[in-house]
Amino acid sequence: MICQLCKRDASQKLTLTQILSFKSLNKQLDCDYCLDKFQKIHLDQSCNGCGRTQDNQSEICNDCRRWNDEFKNTALFEYDQSMKDFFNQYKFMGDYLIGSTFAITLYTYLNQIRDQFDLIIPIPIDKSTWLTRGFNQVVGLAPKFDWNDILVSNRSDNQKHQYQNSRIERIARNNPFQVCEESRNKLREKSVLLVDDIYTTGTTLRHARDALHKYGTKRIESITLCR
Repeated sequence: MICQLCKRDASQKLTLTQILSFKSLNKQLDCDYCLDKFQKIHLDQSCNGCGRTQDNQSEICNDCRRWNDEFKNTALFEYDQSMKDFFNQYKFMGDYLIGSTFAITLYTYLNQIRDQFDLIIPIPIDKSTWLTRGFNQVVGLAPKFDWNDILVSNRSDNQKHQYQNSRIERIARNNPFQVCEESRNKLREKSVLLVDDIYTTGTTLRHARDALHKYGTKRIESITLCR
């Protein structure tokens, strides 16, 4: 099998235990060399607000103190140079196939916690991004997951994408999200998990939270692939 990232051989080396178990194996689409480049965030060494790496989980970071609100995000990986290179290839060069790099990680985590939430909602993209990219980068990370697509993005064409905005612009921008009309009466007293690819300032997730809260949700948390 060829690694989706470096295009080298990614054949899995099986242990004797795996061979004798006769169980089906998770299909690994990337080689260990590439996967080892991504730095996992340990939950007991991360901010209890945004999920960034820090010495302990009992404190929140300076960014979260500035927000001065109650918000819980869990991040799985650090947004370092290896992750930036990945997203450049995945999102901006449109290499959809490499999105499966983190599929097993995401499936495993989401399935472990899905009983804690009534709805698991991916952050949506706007129509302009659909036309240029052709896929939602969050859904593409775990395409077979049973997502609840009830948010829509109405970002206008003259609004810049998040990565083009300064920190101040990201925080000040108007809320681009709305709940699908047919889903609004399904949110009262529901526990919701939002899923996004990157936590930058936290503005996107908070906008999504605010759009959902209008319809009586009980609890909203989020998970991002990286921070």
